Amino acid sequence: MELLIVRHGETTANIRSVIQGQTQGRLSKKGELQAKNVGKLFKNEKIDRIFSSDLKRAVETADEIARFKDVPIYRMKWLRGRDSGVYEGKKWEEVVAEIGKRKAFDDIYFKFGGGESMVEMHRRLKRFVDALTVNHGDETVVICTHRHCVTVLMSVLFNVPMNKVLEHMKGVKDGQIVGNTEVVRLHINGRKVKYLGDNENVIDIMKMAKN
Repeated sequence: MELLIVRHGETTANIRSVIQGQTQGRLSKKGELQAKNVGKLFKNEKIDRIFSSDLKRAVETADEIARFKDVPIYRMKWLRGRDSGVYEGKKWEEVVAEIGKRKAFDDIYFKFGGGESMVEMHRRLKRFVDALTVNHGDETVVICTHRHCVTVLMSVLFNVPMNKVLEHMKGVKDGQIVGNTEVVRLHINGRKVKYLGDNENVIDIMKMAKN
């Protein structure tokens, strides 16, 4: 399988460092341009199907990727961002100041804002990945999703414990291991997952699987 994981385009909330979670979100002007550009990036690539979060900011990004392709888009709740409960709509730095970095990054069972823990996210995304590899193992697949989902997918795909991934995120501004519309390109052959890119955060997580 060739797997292309894409974070949605910049949103107005991203600009203000506001937690969106499972709210719809709205692409900024820059985000709209980013989505168009990532669509053009994939214009000449073979793509068999696209799986997207069903939230607006991801769907609009996926629509631009599909613009040049006669392929289906599957909108899935499984690919939504982290349910951040009462923290949705609040600024990230304010929340971290309130709960402390330990809760934000160390406690994988902590239900963020009363919403969803990292363990719960890992569970739902592992189910998705398991189904994906069984049913589409010989295809080129695009996943259009969110910041935290990309992080958890790295844990799932490289088989790195979630607590080790969160430890790495402590040193990353706002926990953003990938930027908006950045592509994580992977080749998957059975249990072997190879990253084809130069994002240092992804490389660091991949190396954890070998230690």
